[in-house]
Amino acid sequence: MNRGISGQTTAQMLVRMMPDVLAHNPAAFILLAGTNDIARNAGPQTLDMITANIQAMSELARAHNVKVILCTVMPISDYTSRVQSPRRPPADILALNQWIKDYAARTGATIADYYAATADDKGFLKEGYSGDGLHPNVKGYELMAPVAQAAIDKALR
Repeated sequence: MNRGISGQTTAQMLVRMMPDVLAHNPAAFILLAGTNDIARNAGPQTLDMITANIQAMSELARAHNVKVILCTVMPISDYTSRVQSPRRPPADILALNQWIKDYAARTGATIADYYAATADDKGFLKEGYSGDGLHPNVKGYELMAPVAQAAIDKALR
């Protein structure tokens, strides 16, 4: 069941964690979050604020015996007419992704590494995999689907 809402930040997702996720008693919880925080969709956000929200959602899930799957934030690209890097600096994405990987290693969460699956050799979202340089198109989702499925399978083993 997809409970994501386009444009939301981790703070908004945290508020919805109980009614929209845990109330459904899932076996696993897959969290793709952070790009909208980096873009400051709900005002200024620091890396510490973003990571605190991700940590809170993860701890809530674990407290309810839900397996946690953390996704790395996907790269953006400047290959389309909508240049993305001013609002979502690649360095900020890399810093958040490193924290996500480190946190997952410390807590036993499973990683779905969307970044590795979708980044080109320049660290941008592969050309032709997004119409706006941010949101994946069908080709982009085709890269993401097996990553998500492998992470779900691993978490549920």
